Amino acid sequence: MKRTQALLLSMVACGGLACSGGTSDTTESSTTTATAEGDTGGDVAEMGEAAETPEGERPPLADLHVDDHLTYLVRLGNAHEEEAHVRIASVVDRGGSRAVKLTPVGVPGEAGQLFIAWMVADGDGLVGLEPHVSLGEPGFVPIDASGALVTEAESNIAWRVPKRWLELETRAFQNDPVEGWRLADAMPRIEGPVRMEHCVDLERREGDASRHLRVCRNVGIIGLSVTPEALEEHESWELVDLGQAPEELTRSLAAPGPEPADAIEESDTRNVTADD
Repeated sequence: MKRTQALLLSMVACGGLACSGGTSDTTESSTTTATAEGDTGGDVAEMGEAAETPEGERPPLADLHVDDHLTYLVRLGNAHEEEAHVRIASVVDRGGSRAVKLTPVGVPGEAGQLFIAWMVADGDGLVGLEPHVSLGEPGFVPIDASGALVTEAESNIAWRVPKRWLELETRAFQNDPVEGWRLADAMPRIEGPVRMEHCVDLERREGDASRHLRVCRNVGIIGLSVTPEALEEHESWELVDLGQAPEELTRSLAAPGPEPADAIEESDTRNVTADD
């Protein structure tokens, strides 16, 4: 079965699309260490100068906060459905840009993954970054003090949503692909359990499969679908919740794992010795 390849919340993976690109000094006001499953730890959440936006309009990715969980309904084939969860491991504001780190904490074994390590809202739009060892180093941030993408981030762009794709007067004329994705549709808002604003539907062909990625300015990736010729290989992701981790997920992550076999053997040996 063909699985979802690397995209940008394969998770996860959104989106901020209208940041001011001005340069400013960054003021660090809070620090958090990411400890979710699969995270390297040491990620810093900074509150720098916020991006300038028109009066009454919120900055891009404004609805994503550290430790929030994005919950997706994953459909596999014709009937199979499961939930997938992605944690917001850190949020960094620098120079009018915002970078959000995504960490999968519960994904069905049969499903592909969004495979987006970071989402970035900068002066040029919204960007998804593929996972790479350099992007997962402790303390790594994909934007510099001016809010521009650093070299490692530029080398791992999975998709980009230009600001102009959200401008009503130009939507009908944007047919040229960007990072391999074509603008298929644009929607001012999408009704659902999560408030989704300024959304686009991106499309690309990969062999015999059609791939769609839906991204919104305020929350990033809200949907992903892969439709090959064989219907049983169809896979789709749909954002159904944003907020605290579900109680059952919290319990499963907190539950102690089985005691290592060598520790059990050592304990048995001590008991035998004591009895003797």
